[in-house]
Amino acid sequence: MIPLCLEVKSLTQRLAGQAFEVILGAEPSQDKRQPLALPPRRGVSLEELQRRQEAAEERRKSQEAAVLKQLAEKREREREVLHKARQENSAFSRKTEEKLQHKMEVNKENREARLHELRQRLQLKASLTQHEVFLHLTQSNAQHEETKTKKSAGRVHCSCKPQGREKTRKTQQVLFNTQNSKKMRGHEKYRQTHSK
Repeated sequence: MIPLCLEVKSLTQRLAGQAFEVILGAEPSQDKRQPLALPPRRGVSLEELQRRQEAAEERRKSQEAAVLKQLAEKREREREVLHKARQENSAFSRKTEEKLQHKMEVNKENREARLHELRQRLQLKASLTQHEVFLHLTQSNAQHEETKTKKSAGRVHCSCKPQGREKTRKTQQVLFNTQNSKKMRGHEKYRQTHSK
């Protein structure tokens, strides 16, 4: 059991009674703990200081080397990524250019084929219209000569008049067709000059 120290302090005395204070505490021991004393300092030698400094320098150099190595690896990875991206970009642009070139060639071939076909049609139409005009003119000249000979002979029939009107309608139609073919040629020349 811990020995207790009992102390009584009298505070006030009155008619009604006394006031006092009781303080309980452990008995003071004679051997109080002494504060821990620091170990005596040894003298640090110059060699020890130099050795510590060299070790710190080596640690610093190794840390710098590790950081530089990490940076070099990071830069190398960045270079590889950039190189790969450039290769992919150039391959994509090359493929796109080839596709575009092929598409342009196909379009050019199709356009030339359509123009060639249109020219052939127009030439055929023009040759047919010229041939029809020539035939019509030769027929009308022959009929005109016949009517002249009939008139001079005095044997002109009434049935010749409607045929003459019909012939004039045919000549008008042939002339109209030739004019249209000339217009078509003009449109074709206009397209050729402006499509270039």
